Amino acid sequence: MNPKSETWFPRRYLWLAAAAAVLVLAFAQIGVDDMNARHATLQQTADNLALRSELAAMTKVMFTLQQQTSTQKAQIAELEKRDSLARVRIVTLAAQDSTYARAVVVVVWDGEMQQGIIQLANVPKPERGNVYQLWITDPKYVNPINGGTVTLNNGDTTVALFKPDQPVASPAAFALSVEKAGGVPKAEGPMVLMGK
Repeated sequence: MNPKSETWFPRRYLWLAAAAAVLVLAFAQIGVDDMNARHATLQQTADNLALRSELAAMTKVMFTLQQQTSTQKAQIAELEKRDSLARVRIVTLAAQDSTYARAVVVVVWDGEMQQGIIQLANVPKPERGNVYQLWITDPKYVNPINGGTVTLNNGDTTVALFKPDQPVASPAAFALSVEKAGGVPKAEGPMVLMGK
């Protein structure tokens, strides 16, 4: 046997063993990389599931808050409606003269808005050159406050908005007088309808 060939075979096997070791290490590294990639994918999937769960919980909380807000808005609207009705005062004026026995006069007063509405039905037309004028009695003032003149419609019923010329703190009574055309700053004519 050739001594050269005997050393060549072991070297050849050594080279093959080294190549095999390199391949084993390469496959091991690929396997490790693949496991790391799978682990990262699994971790990302778990994170996504956790985020979805949190999002679902937040959506539920948001929906509950929206329902509560809607309920609270409805309650506030109801309270505002009650408050607006509470601040309105309704007064029916009674005839002070038999001429006005069939007359129906109602005053709706809103103290916060400092204005009101007067509705007149079956009120006879004033004599030529005269008008009806509304007055508001307030203990704060010596004289009744001018609420303005009221012009009757041609029909049986008249509805008019009025705003006094001075602030009204505490309306004690409302009255309708007959005054000369154009109205007066201080009541002069007879008070034909009154109500508290």
